[in-house]
Amino acid sequence: MIRMQYMNTFIRKIFVVLIIGIFLFSPTISYCDGTHYTTIVESSVSAQGSLTPIVINTSLLDDFDDATGFNKWGGRYLKFHSTIGGENINTSYDSSNRMGSSGYGYSIEYAVPSSGSYAGVKATLTSSDGAKDLSSYEYFTFWVKGSVNDIPVKIEFQNPSGNAYVYITDYLDGGVSTAWQEVKIPLDTFTNLDSLTNVNGIALVFEHDYAVTSGFPTSGTLYIDDIGFGETSLGYVRVDHFGDNWGWSAVGGNSGNLGNHSSSYDDTVYHNASRSLKSQYNITVENYCGMFMLFGGGNDGWTAQECDFSDYKKFVFYARAASAATNPKVFKLEIVDGDGTVSIFITGISTAWKKYTLYFKNVPEINKGTIKQINIIYERTSPGGYGIIEQGGAPSGTLYFDEIQFE
Repeated sequence: MIRMQYMNTFIRKIFVVLIIGIFLFSPTISYCDGTHYTTIVESSVSAQGSLTPIVINTSLLDDFDDATGFNKWGGRYLKFHSTIGGENINTSYDSSNRMGSSGYGYSIEYAVPSSGSYAGVKATLTSSDGAKDLSSYEYFTFWVKGSVNDIPVKIEFQNPSGNAYVYITDYLDGGVSTAWQEVKIPLDTFTNLDSLTNVNGIALVFEHDYAVTSGFPTSGTLYIDDIGFGETSLGYVRVDHFGDNWGWSAVGGNSGNLGNHSSSYDDTVYHNASRSLKSQYNITVENYCGMFMLFGGGNDGWTAQECDFSDYKKFVFYARAASAATNPKVFKLEIVDGDGTVSIFITGISTAWKKYTLYFKNVPEINKGTIKQINIIYERTSPGGYGIIEQGGAPSGTLYFDEIQFE
């Protein structure tokens, strides 16, 4: 009931409707202003896709080679855990598991066997454990591997306003493996913080409930090395790539269903790696259903926060139908910002993965500086004839979504 009232509020706030369609033999999307069409979004059929950013100018926080218990910025490492029962956290400097031919890596052995239990280690960033200004940096980076695959670690940034976090699989496609991999996380990911000028800690956290729900191990050893920050933009921030198998998005907020809709994470159908979002709808009775994804999340994960994505030029995602018989042929994408809701109708959906790119310069109604939520809505009928029934789509069916991000 609460979620339905929330959705009704969104509908009353809509102040502009954008009509978008993909034509099967001409893979473009067009903006309709009631008079003429101008191409603003590109799409393409693709079997896979990846991003390979160029990385330069890294400021090292720690390479662990001195094995002193302090990082290069003067901060220290603090272990913590709940006291529910059986949880444990041990750290050590490890000369056998390291990057390079000499020195040490950092070994973090964890166990979170009980429901609700957690454990982790926090790095402070100054010699006084005070705040550090990270606003000049663009991303956080480190190398990682595990004693087993799929170590479920959460990366949490902390400042006096609260915490903001992301799960490692949101930015490490396929998850932690037993081989070294580099992780790069844009600082724009940590939308729940009110500022990056006063970050006072970075924590790696292991949680029982997340591990069990997502099918990941509740004990193991994580190895890390060469923690630092980069000064060159990666050029993207992920909303969700769904590898974490978890309802929280990569920008911190929770997600939920509206009406007769269910969502899950599918490890058999995905665009590039690991999992996709499986969206199952049914509008045979009600006129609409769908799902929402909140940004930021606030203290409880359910409070949408206005986020500044002004540095990004476009919104990108991949989508496909499960089958021709379960293809809605149209859905409505809603982008919610501090001014209201912009609605975009996506048509021409097929059973092959397609990339959809929405250029913000052509949709000035979207306030990039205050985006706080996106909704995926299925409507039985809609003004302008862009409902599922009007487009000849299936009244109940399944879509898959993957690699939703700003670029």
